Amino acid sequence: MRPLRHVSPKVAGVAAAVLVASSATVAVAAGGGTSPNGGASGGRQAHVAGAPTLPAGSQLQFVAVTPCRVLDTRTAGGRLNNSQRSFKAVGNLSSQGGKSAGCGVPSYAVALSLNLVAIGQSSSSYMYAWPAGTALPTASAINYPKTGAIANGITLPITAGGGWAFNLKTPGKAHAVADVTGYYVKPLYAVLTPTGTVYGGSSGVVSSTRVSTGRYQIEFDRNVRKCSAATSDLIFANTEDVSADMTYATDPTTVTIQVTNKDGNAEDTYFSVAMNC
Repeated sequence: MRPLRHVSPKVAGVAAAVLVASSATVAVAAGGGTSPNGGASGGRQAHVAGAPTLPAGSQLQFVAVTPCRVLDTRTAGGRLNNSQRSFKAVGNLSSQGGKSAGCGVPSYAVALSLNLVAIGQSSSSYMYAWPAGTALPTASAINYPKTGAIANGITLPITAGGGWAFNLKTPGKAHAVADVTGYYVKPLYAVLTPTGTVYGGSSGVVSSTRVSTGRYQIEFDRNVRKCSAATSDLIFANTEDVSADMTYATDPTTVTIQVTNKDGNAEDTYFSVAMNC
């Protein structure tokens, strides 16, 4: 039988070194509303040497859920018999023996915390688990004996988007049962250039636009209505925390950033924004 392997997924962060001779502050509002934090703060000194310090945010964020049945081949589909099968994690899961109302996993989830069970087997064997649309792994997710149920807690990267999320395969014959206990999502984090271009280290970003001088809009892949925002002008080493003005949000997935210089005038700059939800 094959050994077990646990996977702890991470999102690779990319730091960008920016050196610009200017003096600006960053304020944030959501959905195109005017930020209540638009006032400039003067007297800061330009950060003129070395790469700027970017906010933390490369680690995937875990969201716990009440244990919920994602699949049960005893009630739908039958045993895996020297075969591979694809399963969903989002929406109605009744066709695979899971909860018809779903388990609260969003389409933008990138990994699951699962309790995987092999049961009703005819001989000892093992089972693979891996993201849909990717190559079969070289290590098993669970090894099962000839008789009796056996469970294993795994962290399973999945294919996001709401379609087939992951595959299971066994060279033997066994039922599979899986309960989700939580899921992982990318942090909402963006690093922009003065023209509104997004750096590669950003995550959860759908699009970004420079609307006008010093004014930028960033669309994320989820609702940020209840989030707060931490911003940093990357010309400087210090970071200031501001709250997103959700009251005036017209699009709950979009954040507007207004940048002003020490004189209170709009100015284009390099900056980062991290949404804390």
